[in-house]
Amino acid sequence: MIPASDPPNAPMQFRLSTLFLIIFVVAASLAAFGAWGIWTAAVLLLAAFFLNRAVRLWVGILEVLAVIFLGIICPGLLLPALEGERTGDGGPSCPNNLKQIGISLYAYHEKYHHFPEAITRDANGKPLLSWRAQILPMMEYGPLYDRLRHDEPWNSTHNAKICGPVPIPTFQCPDAYRGTNDCTTNYLAVIGPGTAWRKEGPVKSSDLPDDNSRTVMVVETVNSGVHWAEPYDLTVEEALARLKSDLKGEPLTMDKNNPEPRISSNHSGKINVLFADGRILTFPKKMPLSLWEKLLAGNVKDVGALSDQYFPKSPEPSHWSYLLSLLVWLLSVVLLFRRAMISRRDRIALSSEPIQV
Repeated sequence: MIPASDPPNAPMQFRLSTLFLIIFVVAASLAAFGAWGIWTAAVLLLAAFFLNRAVRLWVGILEVLAVIFLGIICPGLLLPALEGERTGDGGPSCPNNLKQIGISLYAYHEKYHHFPEAITRDANGKPLLSWRAQILPMMEYGPLYDRLRHDEPWNSTHNAKICGPVPIPTFQCPDAYRGTNDCTTNYLAVIGPGTAWRKEGPVKSSDLPDDNSRTVMVVETVNSGVHWAEPYDLTVEEALARLKSDLKGEPLTMDKNNPEPRISSNHSGKINVLFADGRILTFPKKMPLSLWEKLLAGNVKDVGALSDQYFPKSPEPSHWSYLLSLLVWLLSVVLLFRRAMISRRDRIALSSEPIQV
């Protein structure tokens, strides 16, 4: 007896049904177990193969696993490298840059028991270097910091050769537009009584109210034109004067006729702000000027609630959604093994049928 052959259209129907089922298993596994879902799905598919022992199922599994690897895993592995190239230091976003700045400021505070001065000065009060230059050792730029002459201005003959042509990626927003070898910064401090910086000298963490949770430290600035070592930042008065409101005092906009550095960003409709407790919160570009006045004065009791008012956080998934994903995953497992058993049964039945000659 010669084993019966499948109908001409059987392989295509089999592959399509198996393909959709495998995709369903992978998707359900990812929904239920996150990144571990890839491995869970791989184990299930291999188990189904050994149960079925059908060549076509094995080919289908290999095809789908190849698609998954090329379409999901490879981009996932390449994404950090691509983002690192985009930002220059491996940081994938502007908030991460601000977070690193906040960590460095607190590392400075831990060493010297106060935050750095916004501007270092010589004995005659002449500005020398910025606070950004002072936290270089906390950002793994110690050799660059040691080569600077701290009793000379940032643009002196010596210091200009050392820091002038050197960009610091952490001081630059990844979304900001800049030219080649642009060494300017997108992050400026705001100096004033309600902030974490004072004109009269350095500030301790213990000097700030409410565990530093409502004290502004650093803001974003588009096209500041300020070199990272340059001792230039914004006073509260300058920051507010360079924000323009309409006659009703409602929407906040940027004054296009005044190119001076101001609170602004290249992000769509939002600005990131670093607070003295290390949090990075997001506020809208069109937030009313009156709220910016309160924010910079440290008079907003719950800045997190103010940020959430404009940019609410995504709700955490509930237990019910997790249970639902587990049920869907169990359904996918049942369908997978049922399909493998039916395919094996059909294959055995076909192989036992004689062909009429």
